[in-house]
Amino acid sequence: MSETTIFVFDLLRAANEIDQLSRSQRIRFILRAAALIQDQHQHTLDLKLIANNNSSDLLDVVEELRGMARLIECFTPSEISLKIAEAAGIIHAGMPIFKSRTVLH
Repeated sequence: MSETTIFVFDLLRAANEIDQLSRSQRIRFILRAAALIQDQHQHTLDLKLIANNNSSDLLDVVEELRGMARLIECFTPSEISLKIAEAAGIIHAGMPIFKSRTVLH
């Protein structure tokens, strides 16, 4: 199993157990997801592929994640859980073209 696959599972577990995570753990998951999505975006540009027919969509998600991490106390656990699960889905969807890369820790 690849490191990226394991990270997707970790994100989904974090989303499901959001109430058990500390503030710093929530931020760390969000920022790791943002970094990986940004790296996936760069890789797709290198391959001249367009994610979801609009390459800026991934950068919008990255900025949303970073904004959430900066203002974590402004979001409910449910909102954080939803955003982490969304990030997991985006990362998972990008895995076929991102197979050779590793997860950023």
